[in-house]
Amino acid sequence: MTRLLDDKDLPRSISPRIIAAIAYFILPEDIIPEDRFGPVGYIDDIYLCAFVANEVMEESGSSNIISRNWDGTRPVIELIREILDREKELLGNEKERMMQYIGFNED
Repeated sequence: MTRLLDDKDLPRSISPRIIAAIAYFILPEDIIPEDRFGPVGYIDDIYLCAFVANEVMEESGSSNIISRNWDGTRPVIELIREILDREKELLGNEKERMMQYIGFNED
């Protein structure tokens, strides 16, 4: 997420969403807090990053911006799709609350 902010091809209109996702990662009391749930507490953070990455791809019209800013070994586009497809399993009914928590208004 932090690398995306410096990418020259990033549509500037999406920068606030990336910043919100980064901020959510460091919030001590988010929807699934790490201090109470351990590693499972990162599920909401990871979902949010996948959600924002998908929005970046949609708004930029390409997956290249995400792929070139990814360090992982697994193909990132496949990973994003898998995470988004498992929304209910990962978050239950908490997605709307999480989005409201950080000020995202879904269309």
